[in-house]
Amino acid sequence: MGLDGNQSTDLAKYWFVFLAHLRIIASATGVFFIISVFHFFSLPNIYTATTTILAEQTETPPSRQEMLKTTTSTDVDEYYGTQLAILRGLKIEKMVKAELGGDSEGYAISASHIRDTRILSLSVTHLKPELAAKIANKFAEIYVRESKHENAFIGQQILQLLPGSPEAVLPGGSAVVSQGFSKQEFASSLNSVSGDPQVTQLLNEKLGIQSKLTELSQRYGPEHPAIKDLNQRLSTVESDIKARSETILSNVKANLAGEANITNIKVLEEAPVPKNPSGPNRFRGILSWTLIGFCASASLISFFEYANQKVRTKNDVISLGICFLGYIPLVTEFLKAKNYHEFPEEPDLVRVLKANATLADAVANARTHILFSMPYEKSRRIMLTSAIPDEGKSTVAALLAVSLTTLGRKILLVDG
Repeated sequence: MGLDGNQSTDLAKYWFVFLAHLRIIASATGVFFIISVFHFFSLPNIYTATTTILAEQTETPPSRQEMLKTTTSTDVDEYYGTQLAILRGLKIEKMVKAELGGDSEGYAISASHIRDTRILSLSVTHLKPELAAKIANKFAEIYVRESKHENAFIGQQILQLLPGSPEAVLPGGSAVVSQGFSKQEFASSLNSVSGDPQVTQLLNEKLGIQSKLTELSQRYGPEHPAIKDLNQRLSTVESDIKARSETILSNVKANLAGEANITNIKVLEEAPVPKNPSGPNRFRGILSWTLIGFCASASLISFFEYANQKVRTKNDVISLGICFLGYIPLVTEFLKAKNYHEFPEEPDLVRVLKANATLADAVANARTHILFSMPYEKSRRIMLTSAIPDEGKSTVAALLAVSLTTLGRKILLVDG
């Protein structure tokens, strides 16, 4: 879509303003450039060490992690958001400072979850590359260690709710009482038990037997051979279910008791000592400050140009609702010309007009516009005025008088 006439005029106006103040803009931009060069090259190098950590979302080992799903259901974003909060938390930070001492000062840490993966990225920046790697690895080490302790603690708490385990005792000596369910019901509700294929098959078989038994019980007595056979099969299936559940629960107890030292969090890659600095990005910083200097200076020039209420161009005159009659250049510039002295016998203004065609044409155009802007009888008296002194009224009046004499008119010039 093209620009209309007003938009094109405005763009051209701002372009000419920009060109008119190009030196000022270039100077300001250069100052910003020099300051930014000194600033960014005075900053020390910083180094970033990055370690990666695998954080499984309660998927392995099955006997422990599937059980935990009965107590909480966390989606991916919430789980990894929690892990990042723990990794950056004050507890681990205090432990790192306690173990490293004075080496853990003056660092910055950042952690993030790599999208569509089960990997956490931990980065530490420091002025010394060796300390950056050391602190990053210590954070990862303590995080994994504390995760193992937390898993063990939760496992011990849940272990008390499984059949065959002693009652959990609180610090005050009272036992933890499960509300609304027995230990056997809790064990049966575990995903590791209810989700086992063999247990599921036996439960379906049990339901089928119970359905047939209910149907036949309405027609036959308890001593009927079909009833006895179904009861015997039901007893066998229940024994198989109990045996299979006890086998699964024994594996669960072994894991929860710490016999299998398994964790869902581990360090994938330790942070190597960085060889090259990660910052500051001097090129981008210098470029940004230079652009800021350019934009700031250009904006200030535009603001002052917009706020300037002086009449300087033809459009400024027309915008005031006044007829524009012509433009007279500065005569002082023409007095410096070499050909000014070619007519020594003429008065000064006459010599100036004869020696400078540009000035003569400008005065002639103004004279023509004045004569055509009013009737002849009203053009016998012309007055020139201005808002303040020393704006060139006398010079312009004298030039117009000289120019009018070329038309054969007799001119009386009165300068007050």
